[in-house]
Amino acid sequence: MATSKNWIVTGCTSGIGREIAMEALRRGHRVAATARKPQQLAASLEKFSEEAFLLELDVTRNDSIEQALAKARDRFGSLDVLVNAAGVGLLAAFEEASEDQVRQIFETNFMGTARTIRAVLPYMRAQRSGYIINISSVGGFVTVPGFGYYHATKFALEGLSETLAQETRSFGIRVTIVVPGATRTNFDSSLITAAEIESYQETVGKIRKLIRERNGSQAGDPAKCAIEIVNLTEYEEPPLHLFLGSDTVDKLRSKLDALRSELSQWETVSRRVTFET
Repeated sequence: MATSKNWIVTGCTSGIGREIAMEALRRGHRVAATARKPQQLAASLEKFSEEAFLLELDVTRNDSIEQALAKARDRFGSLDVLVNAAGVGLLAAFEEASEDQVRQIFETNFMGTARTIRAVLPYMRAQRSGYIINISSVGGFVTVPGFGYYHATKFALEGLSETLAQETRSFGIRVTIVVPGATRTNFDSSLITAAEIESYQETVGKIRKLIRERNGSQAGDPAKCAIEIVNLTEYEEPPLHLFLGSDTVDKLRSKLDALRSELSQWETVSRRVTFET
């Protein structure tokens, strides 16, 4: 891909998505910055009038995605980088969340990303190049009470992305799953919540308290995350996973150690089910 690339970024209203769009623009890339309400981005992107292209895009609607991609391609001529940053969180015990709430976060976090990838792939296959960056979460690897349904969307995204990377590599398309930890965005303050059940106060209740106390003091810097994410496009062989944040690294290592220990402890049982040769 050329040094100056054509980007399309979802979820640019705030958080990491917005920072990625801004960082790419500062480096001279052309960016289709998308959001459900793109007018909220106008002031931020005013000084990039030539490189920035504001577009309305709702990841829960196929027609909205297809229209935005067509407009971006008409404007830029090609689509080199897709960043799926649109997402939403749900803080509720398994039993507390309603089915509608569960559908809502799957429609955005998983189906929304899948729809956008499905729409962009024909363009990238035709040009035999492209780069898809999916913003996941440490919650796609490590779980805590109260985020079960959110974790489910990110675990699903991980599996989809890893498979996508295998299926599209021969077309010149690369895939990276970005895995940030707790980052100082408005994610914690915008979580969907549900009516609480008293029985879960010792588990989910403690997480709710932690979320309230850490909001605004998360260790992760979204601007620094954006720098490393934009850097990915400059590597000849970018990683399949990019883990961002010391908390992410520490939590992942702890889980891997626990999995290795459990695997070793139960390996004899695991191997018993194999046919004798």
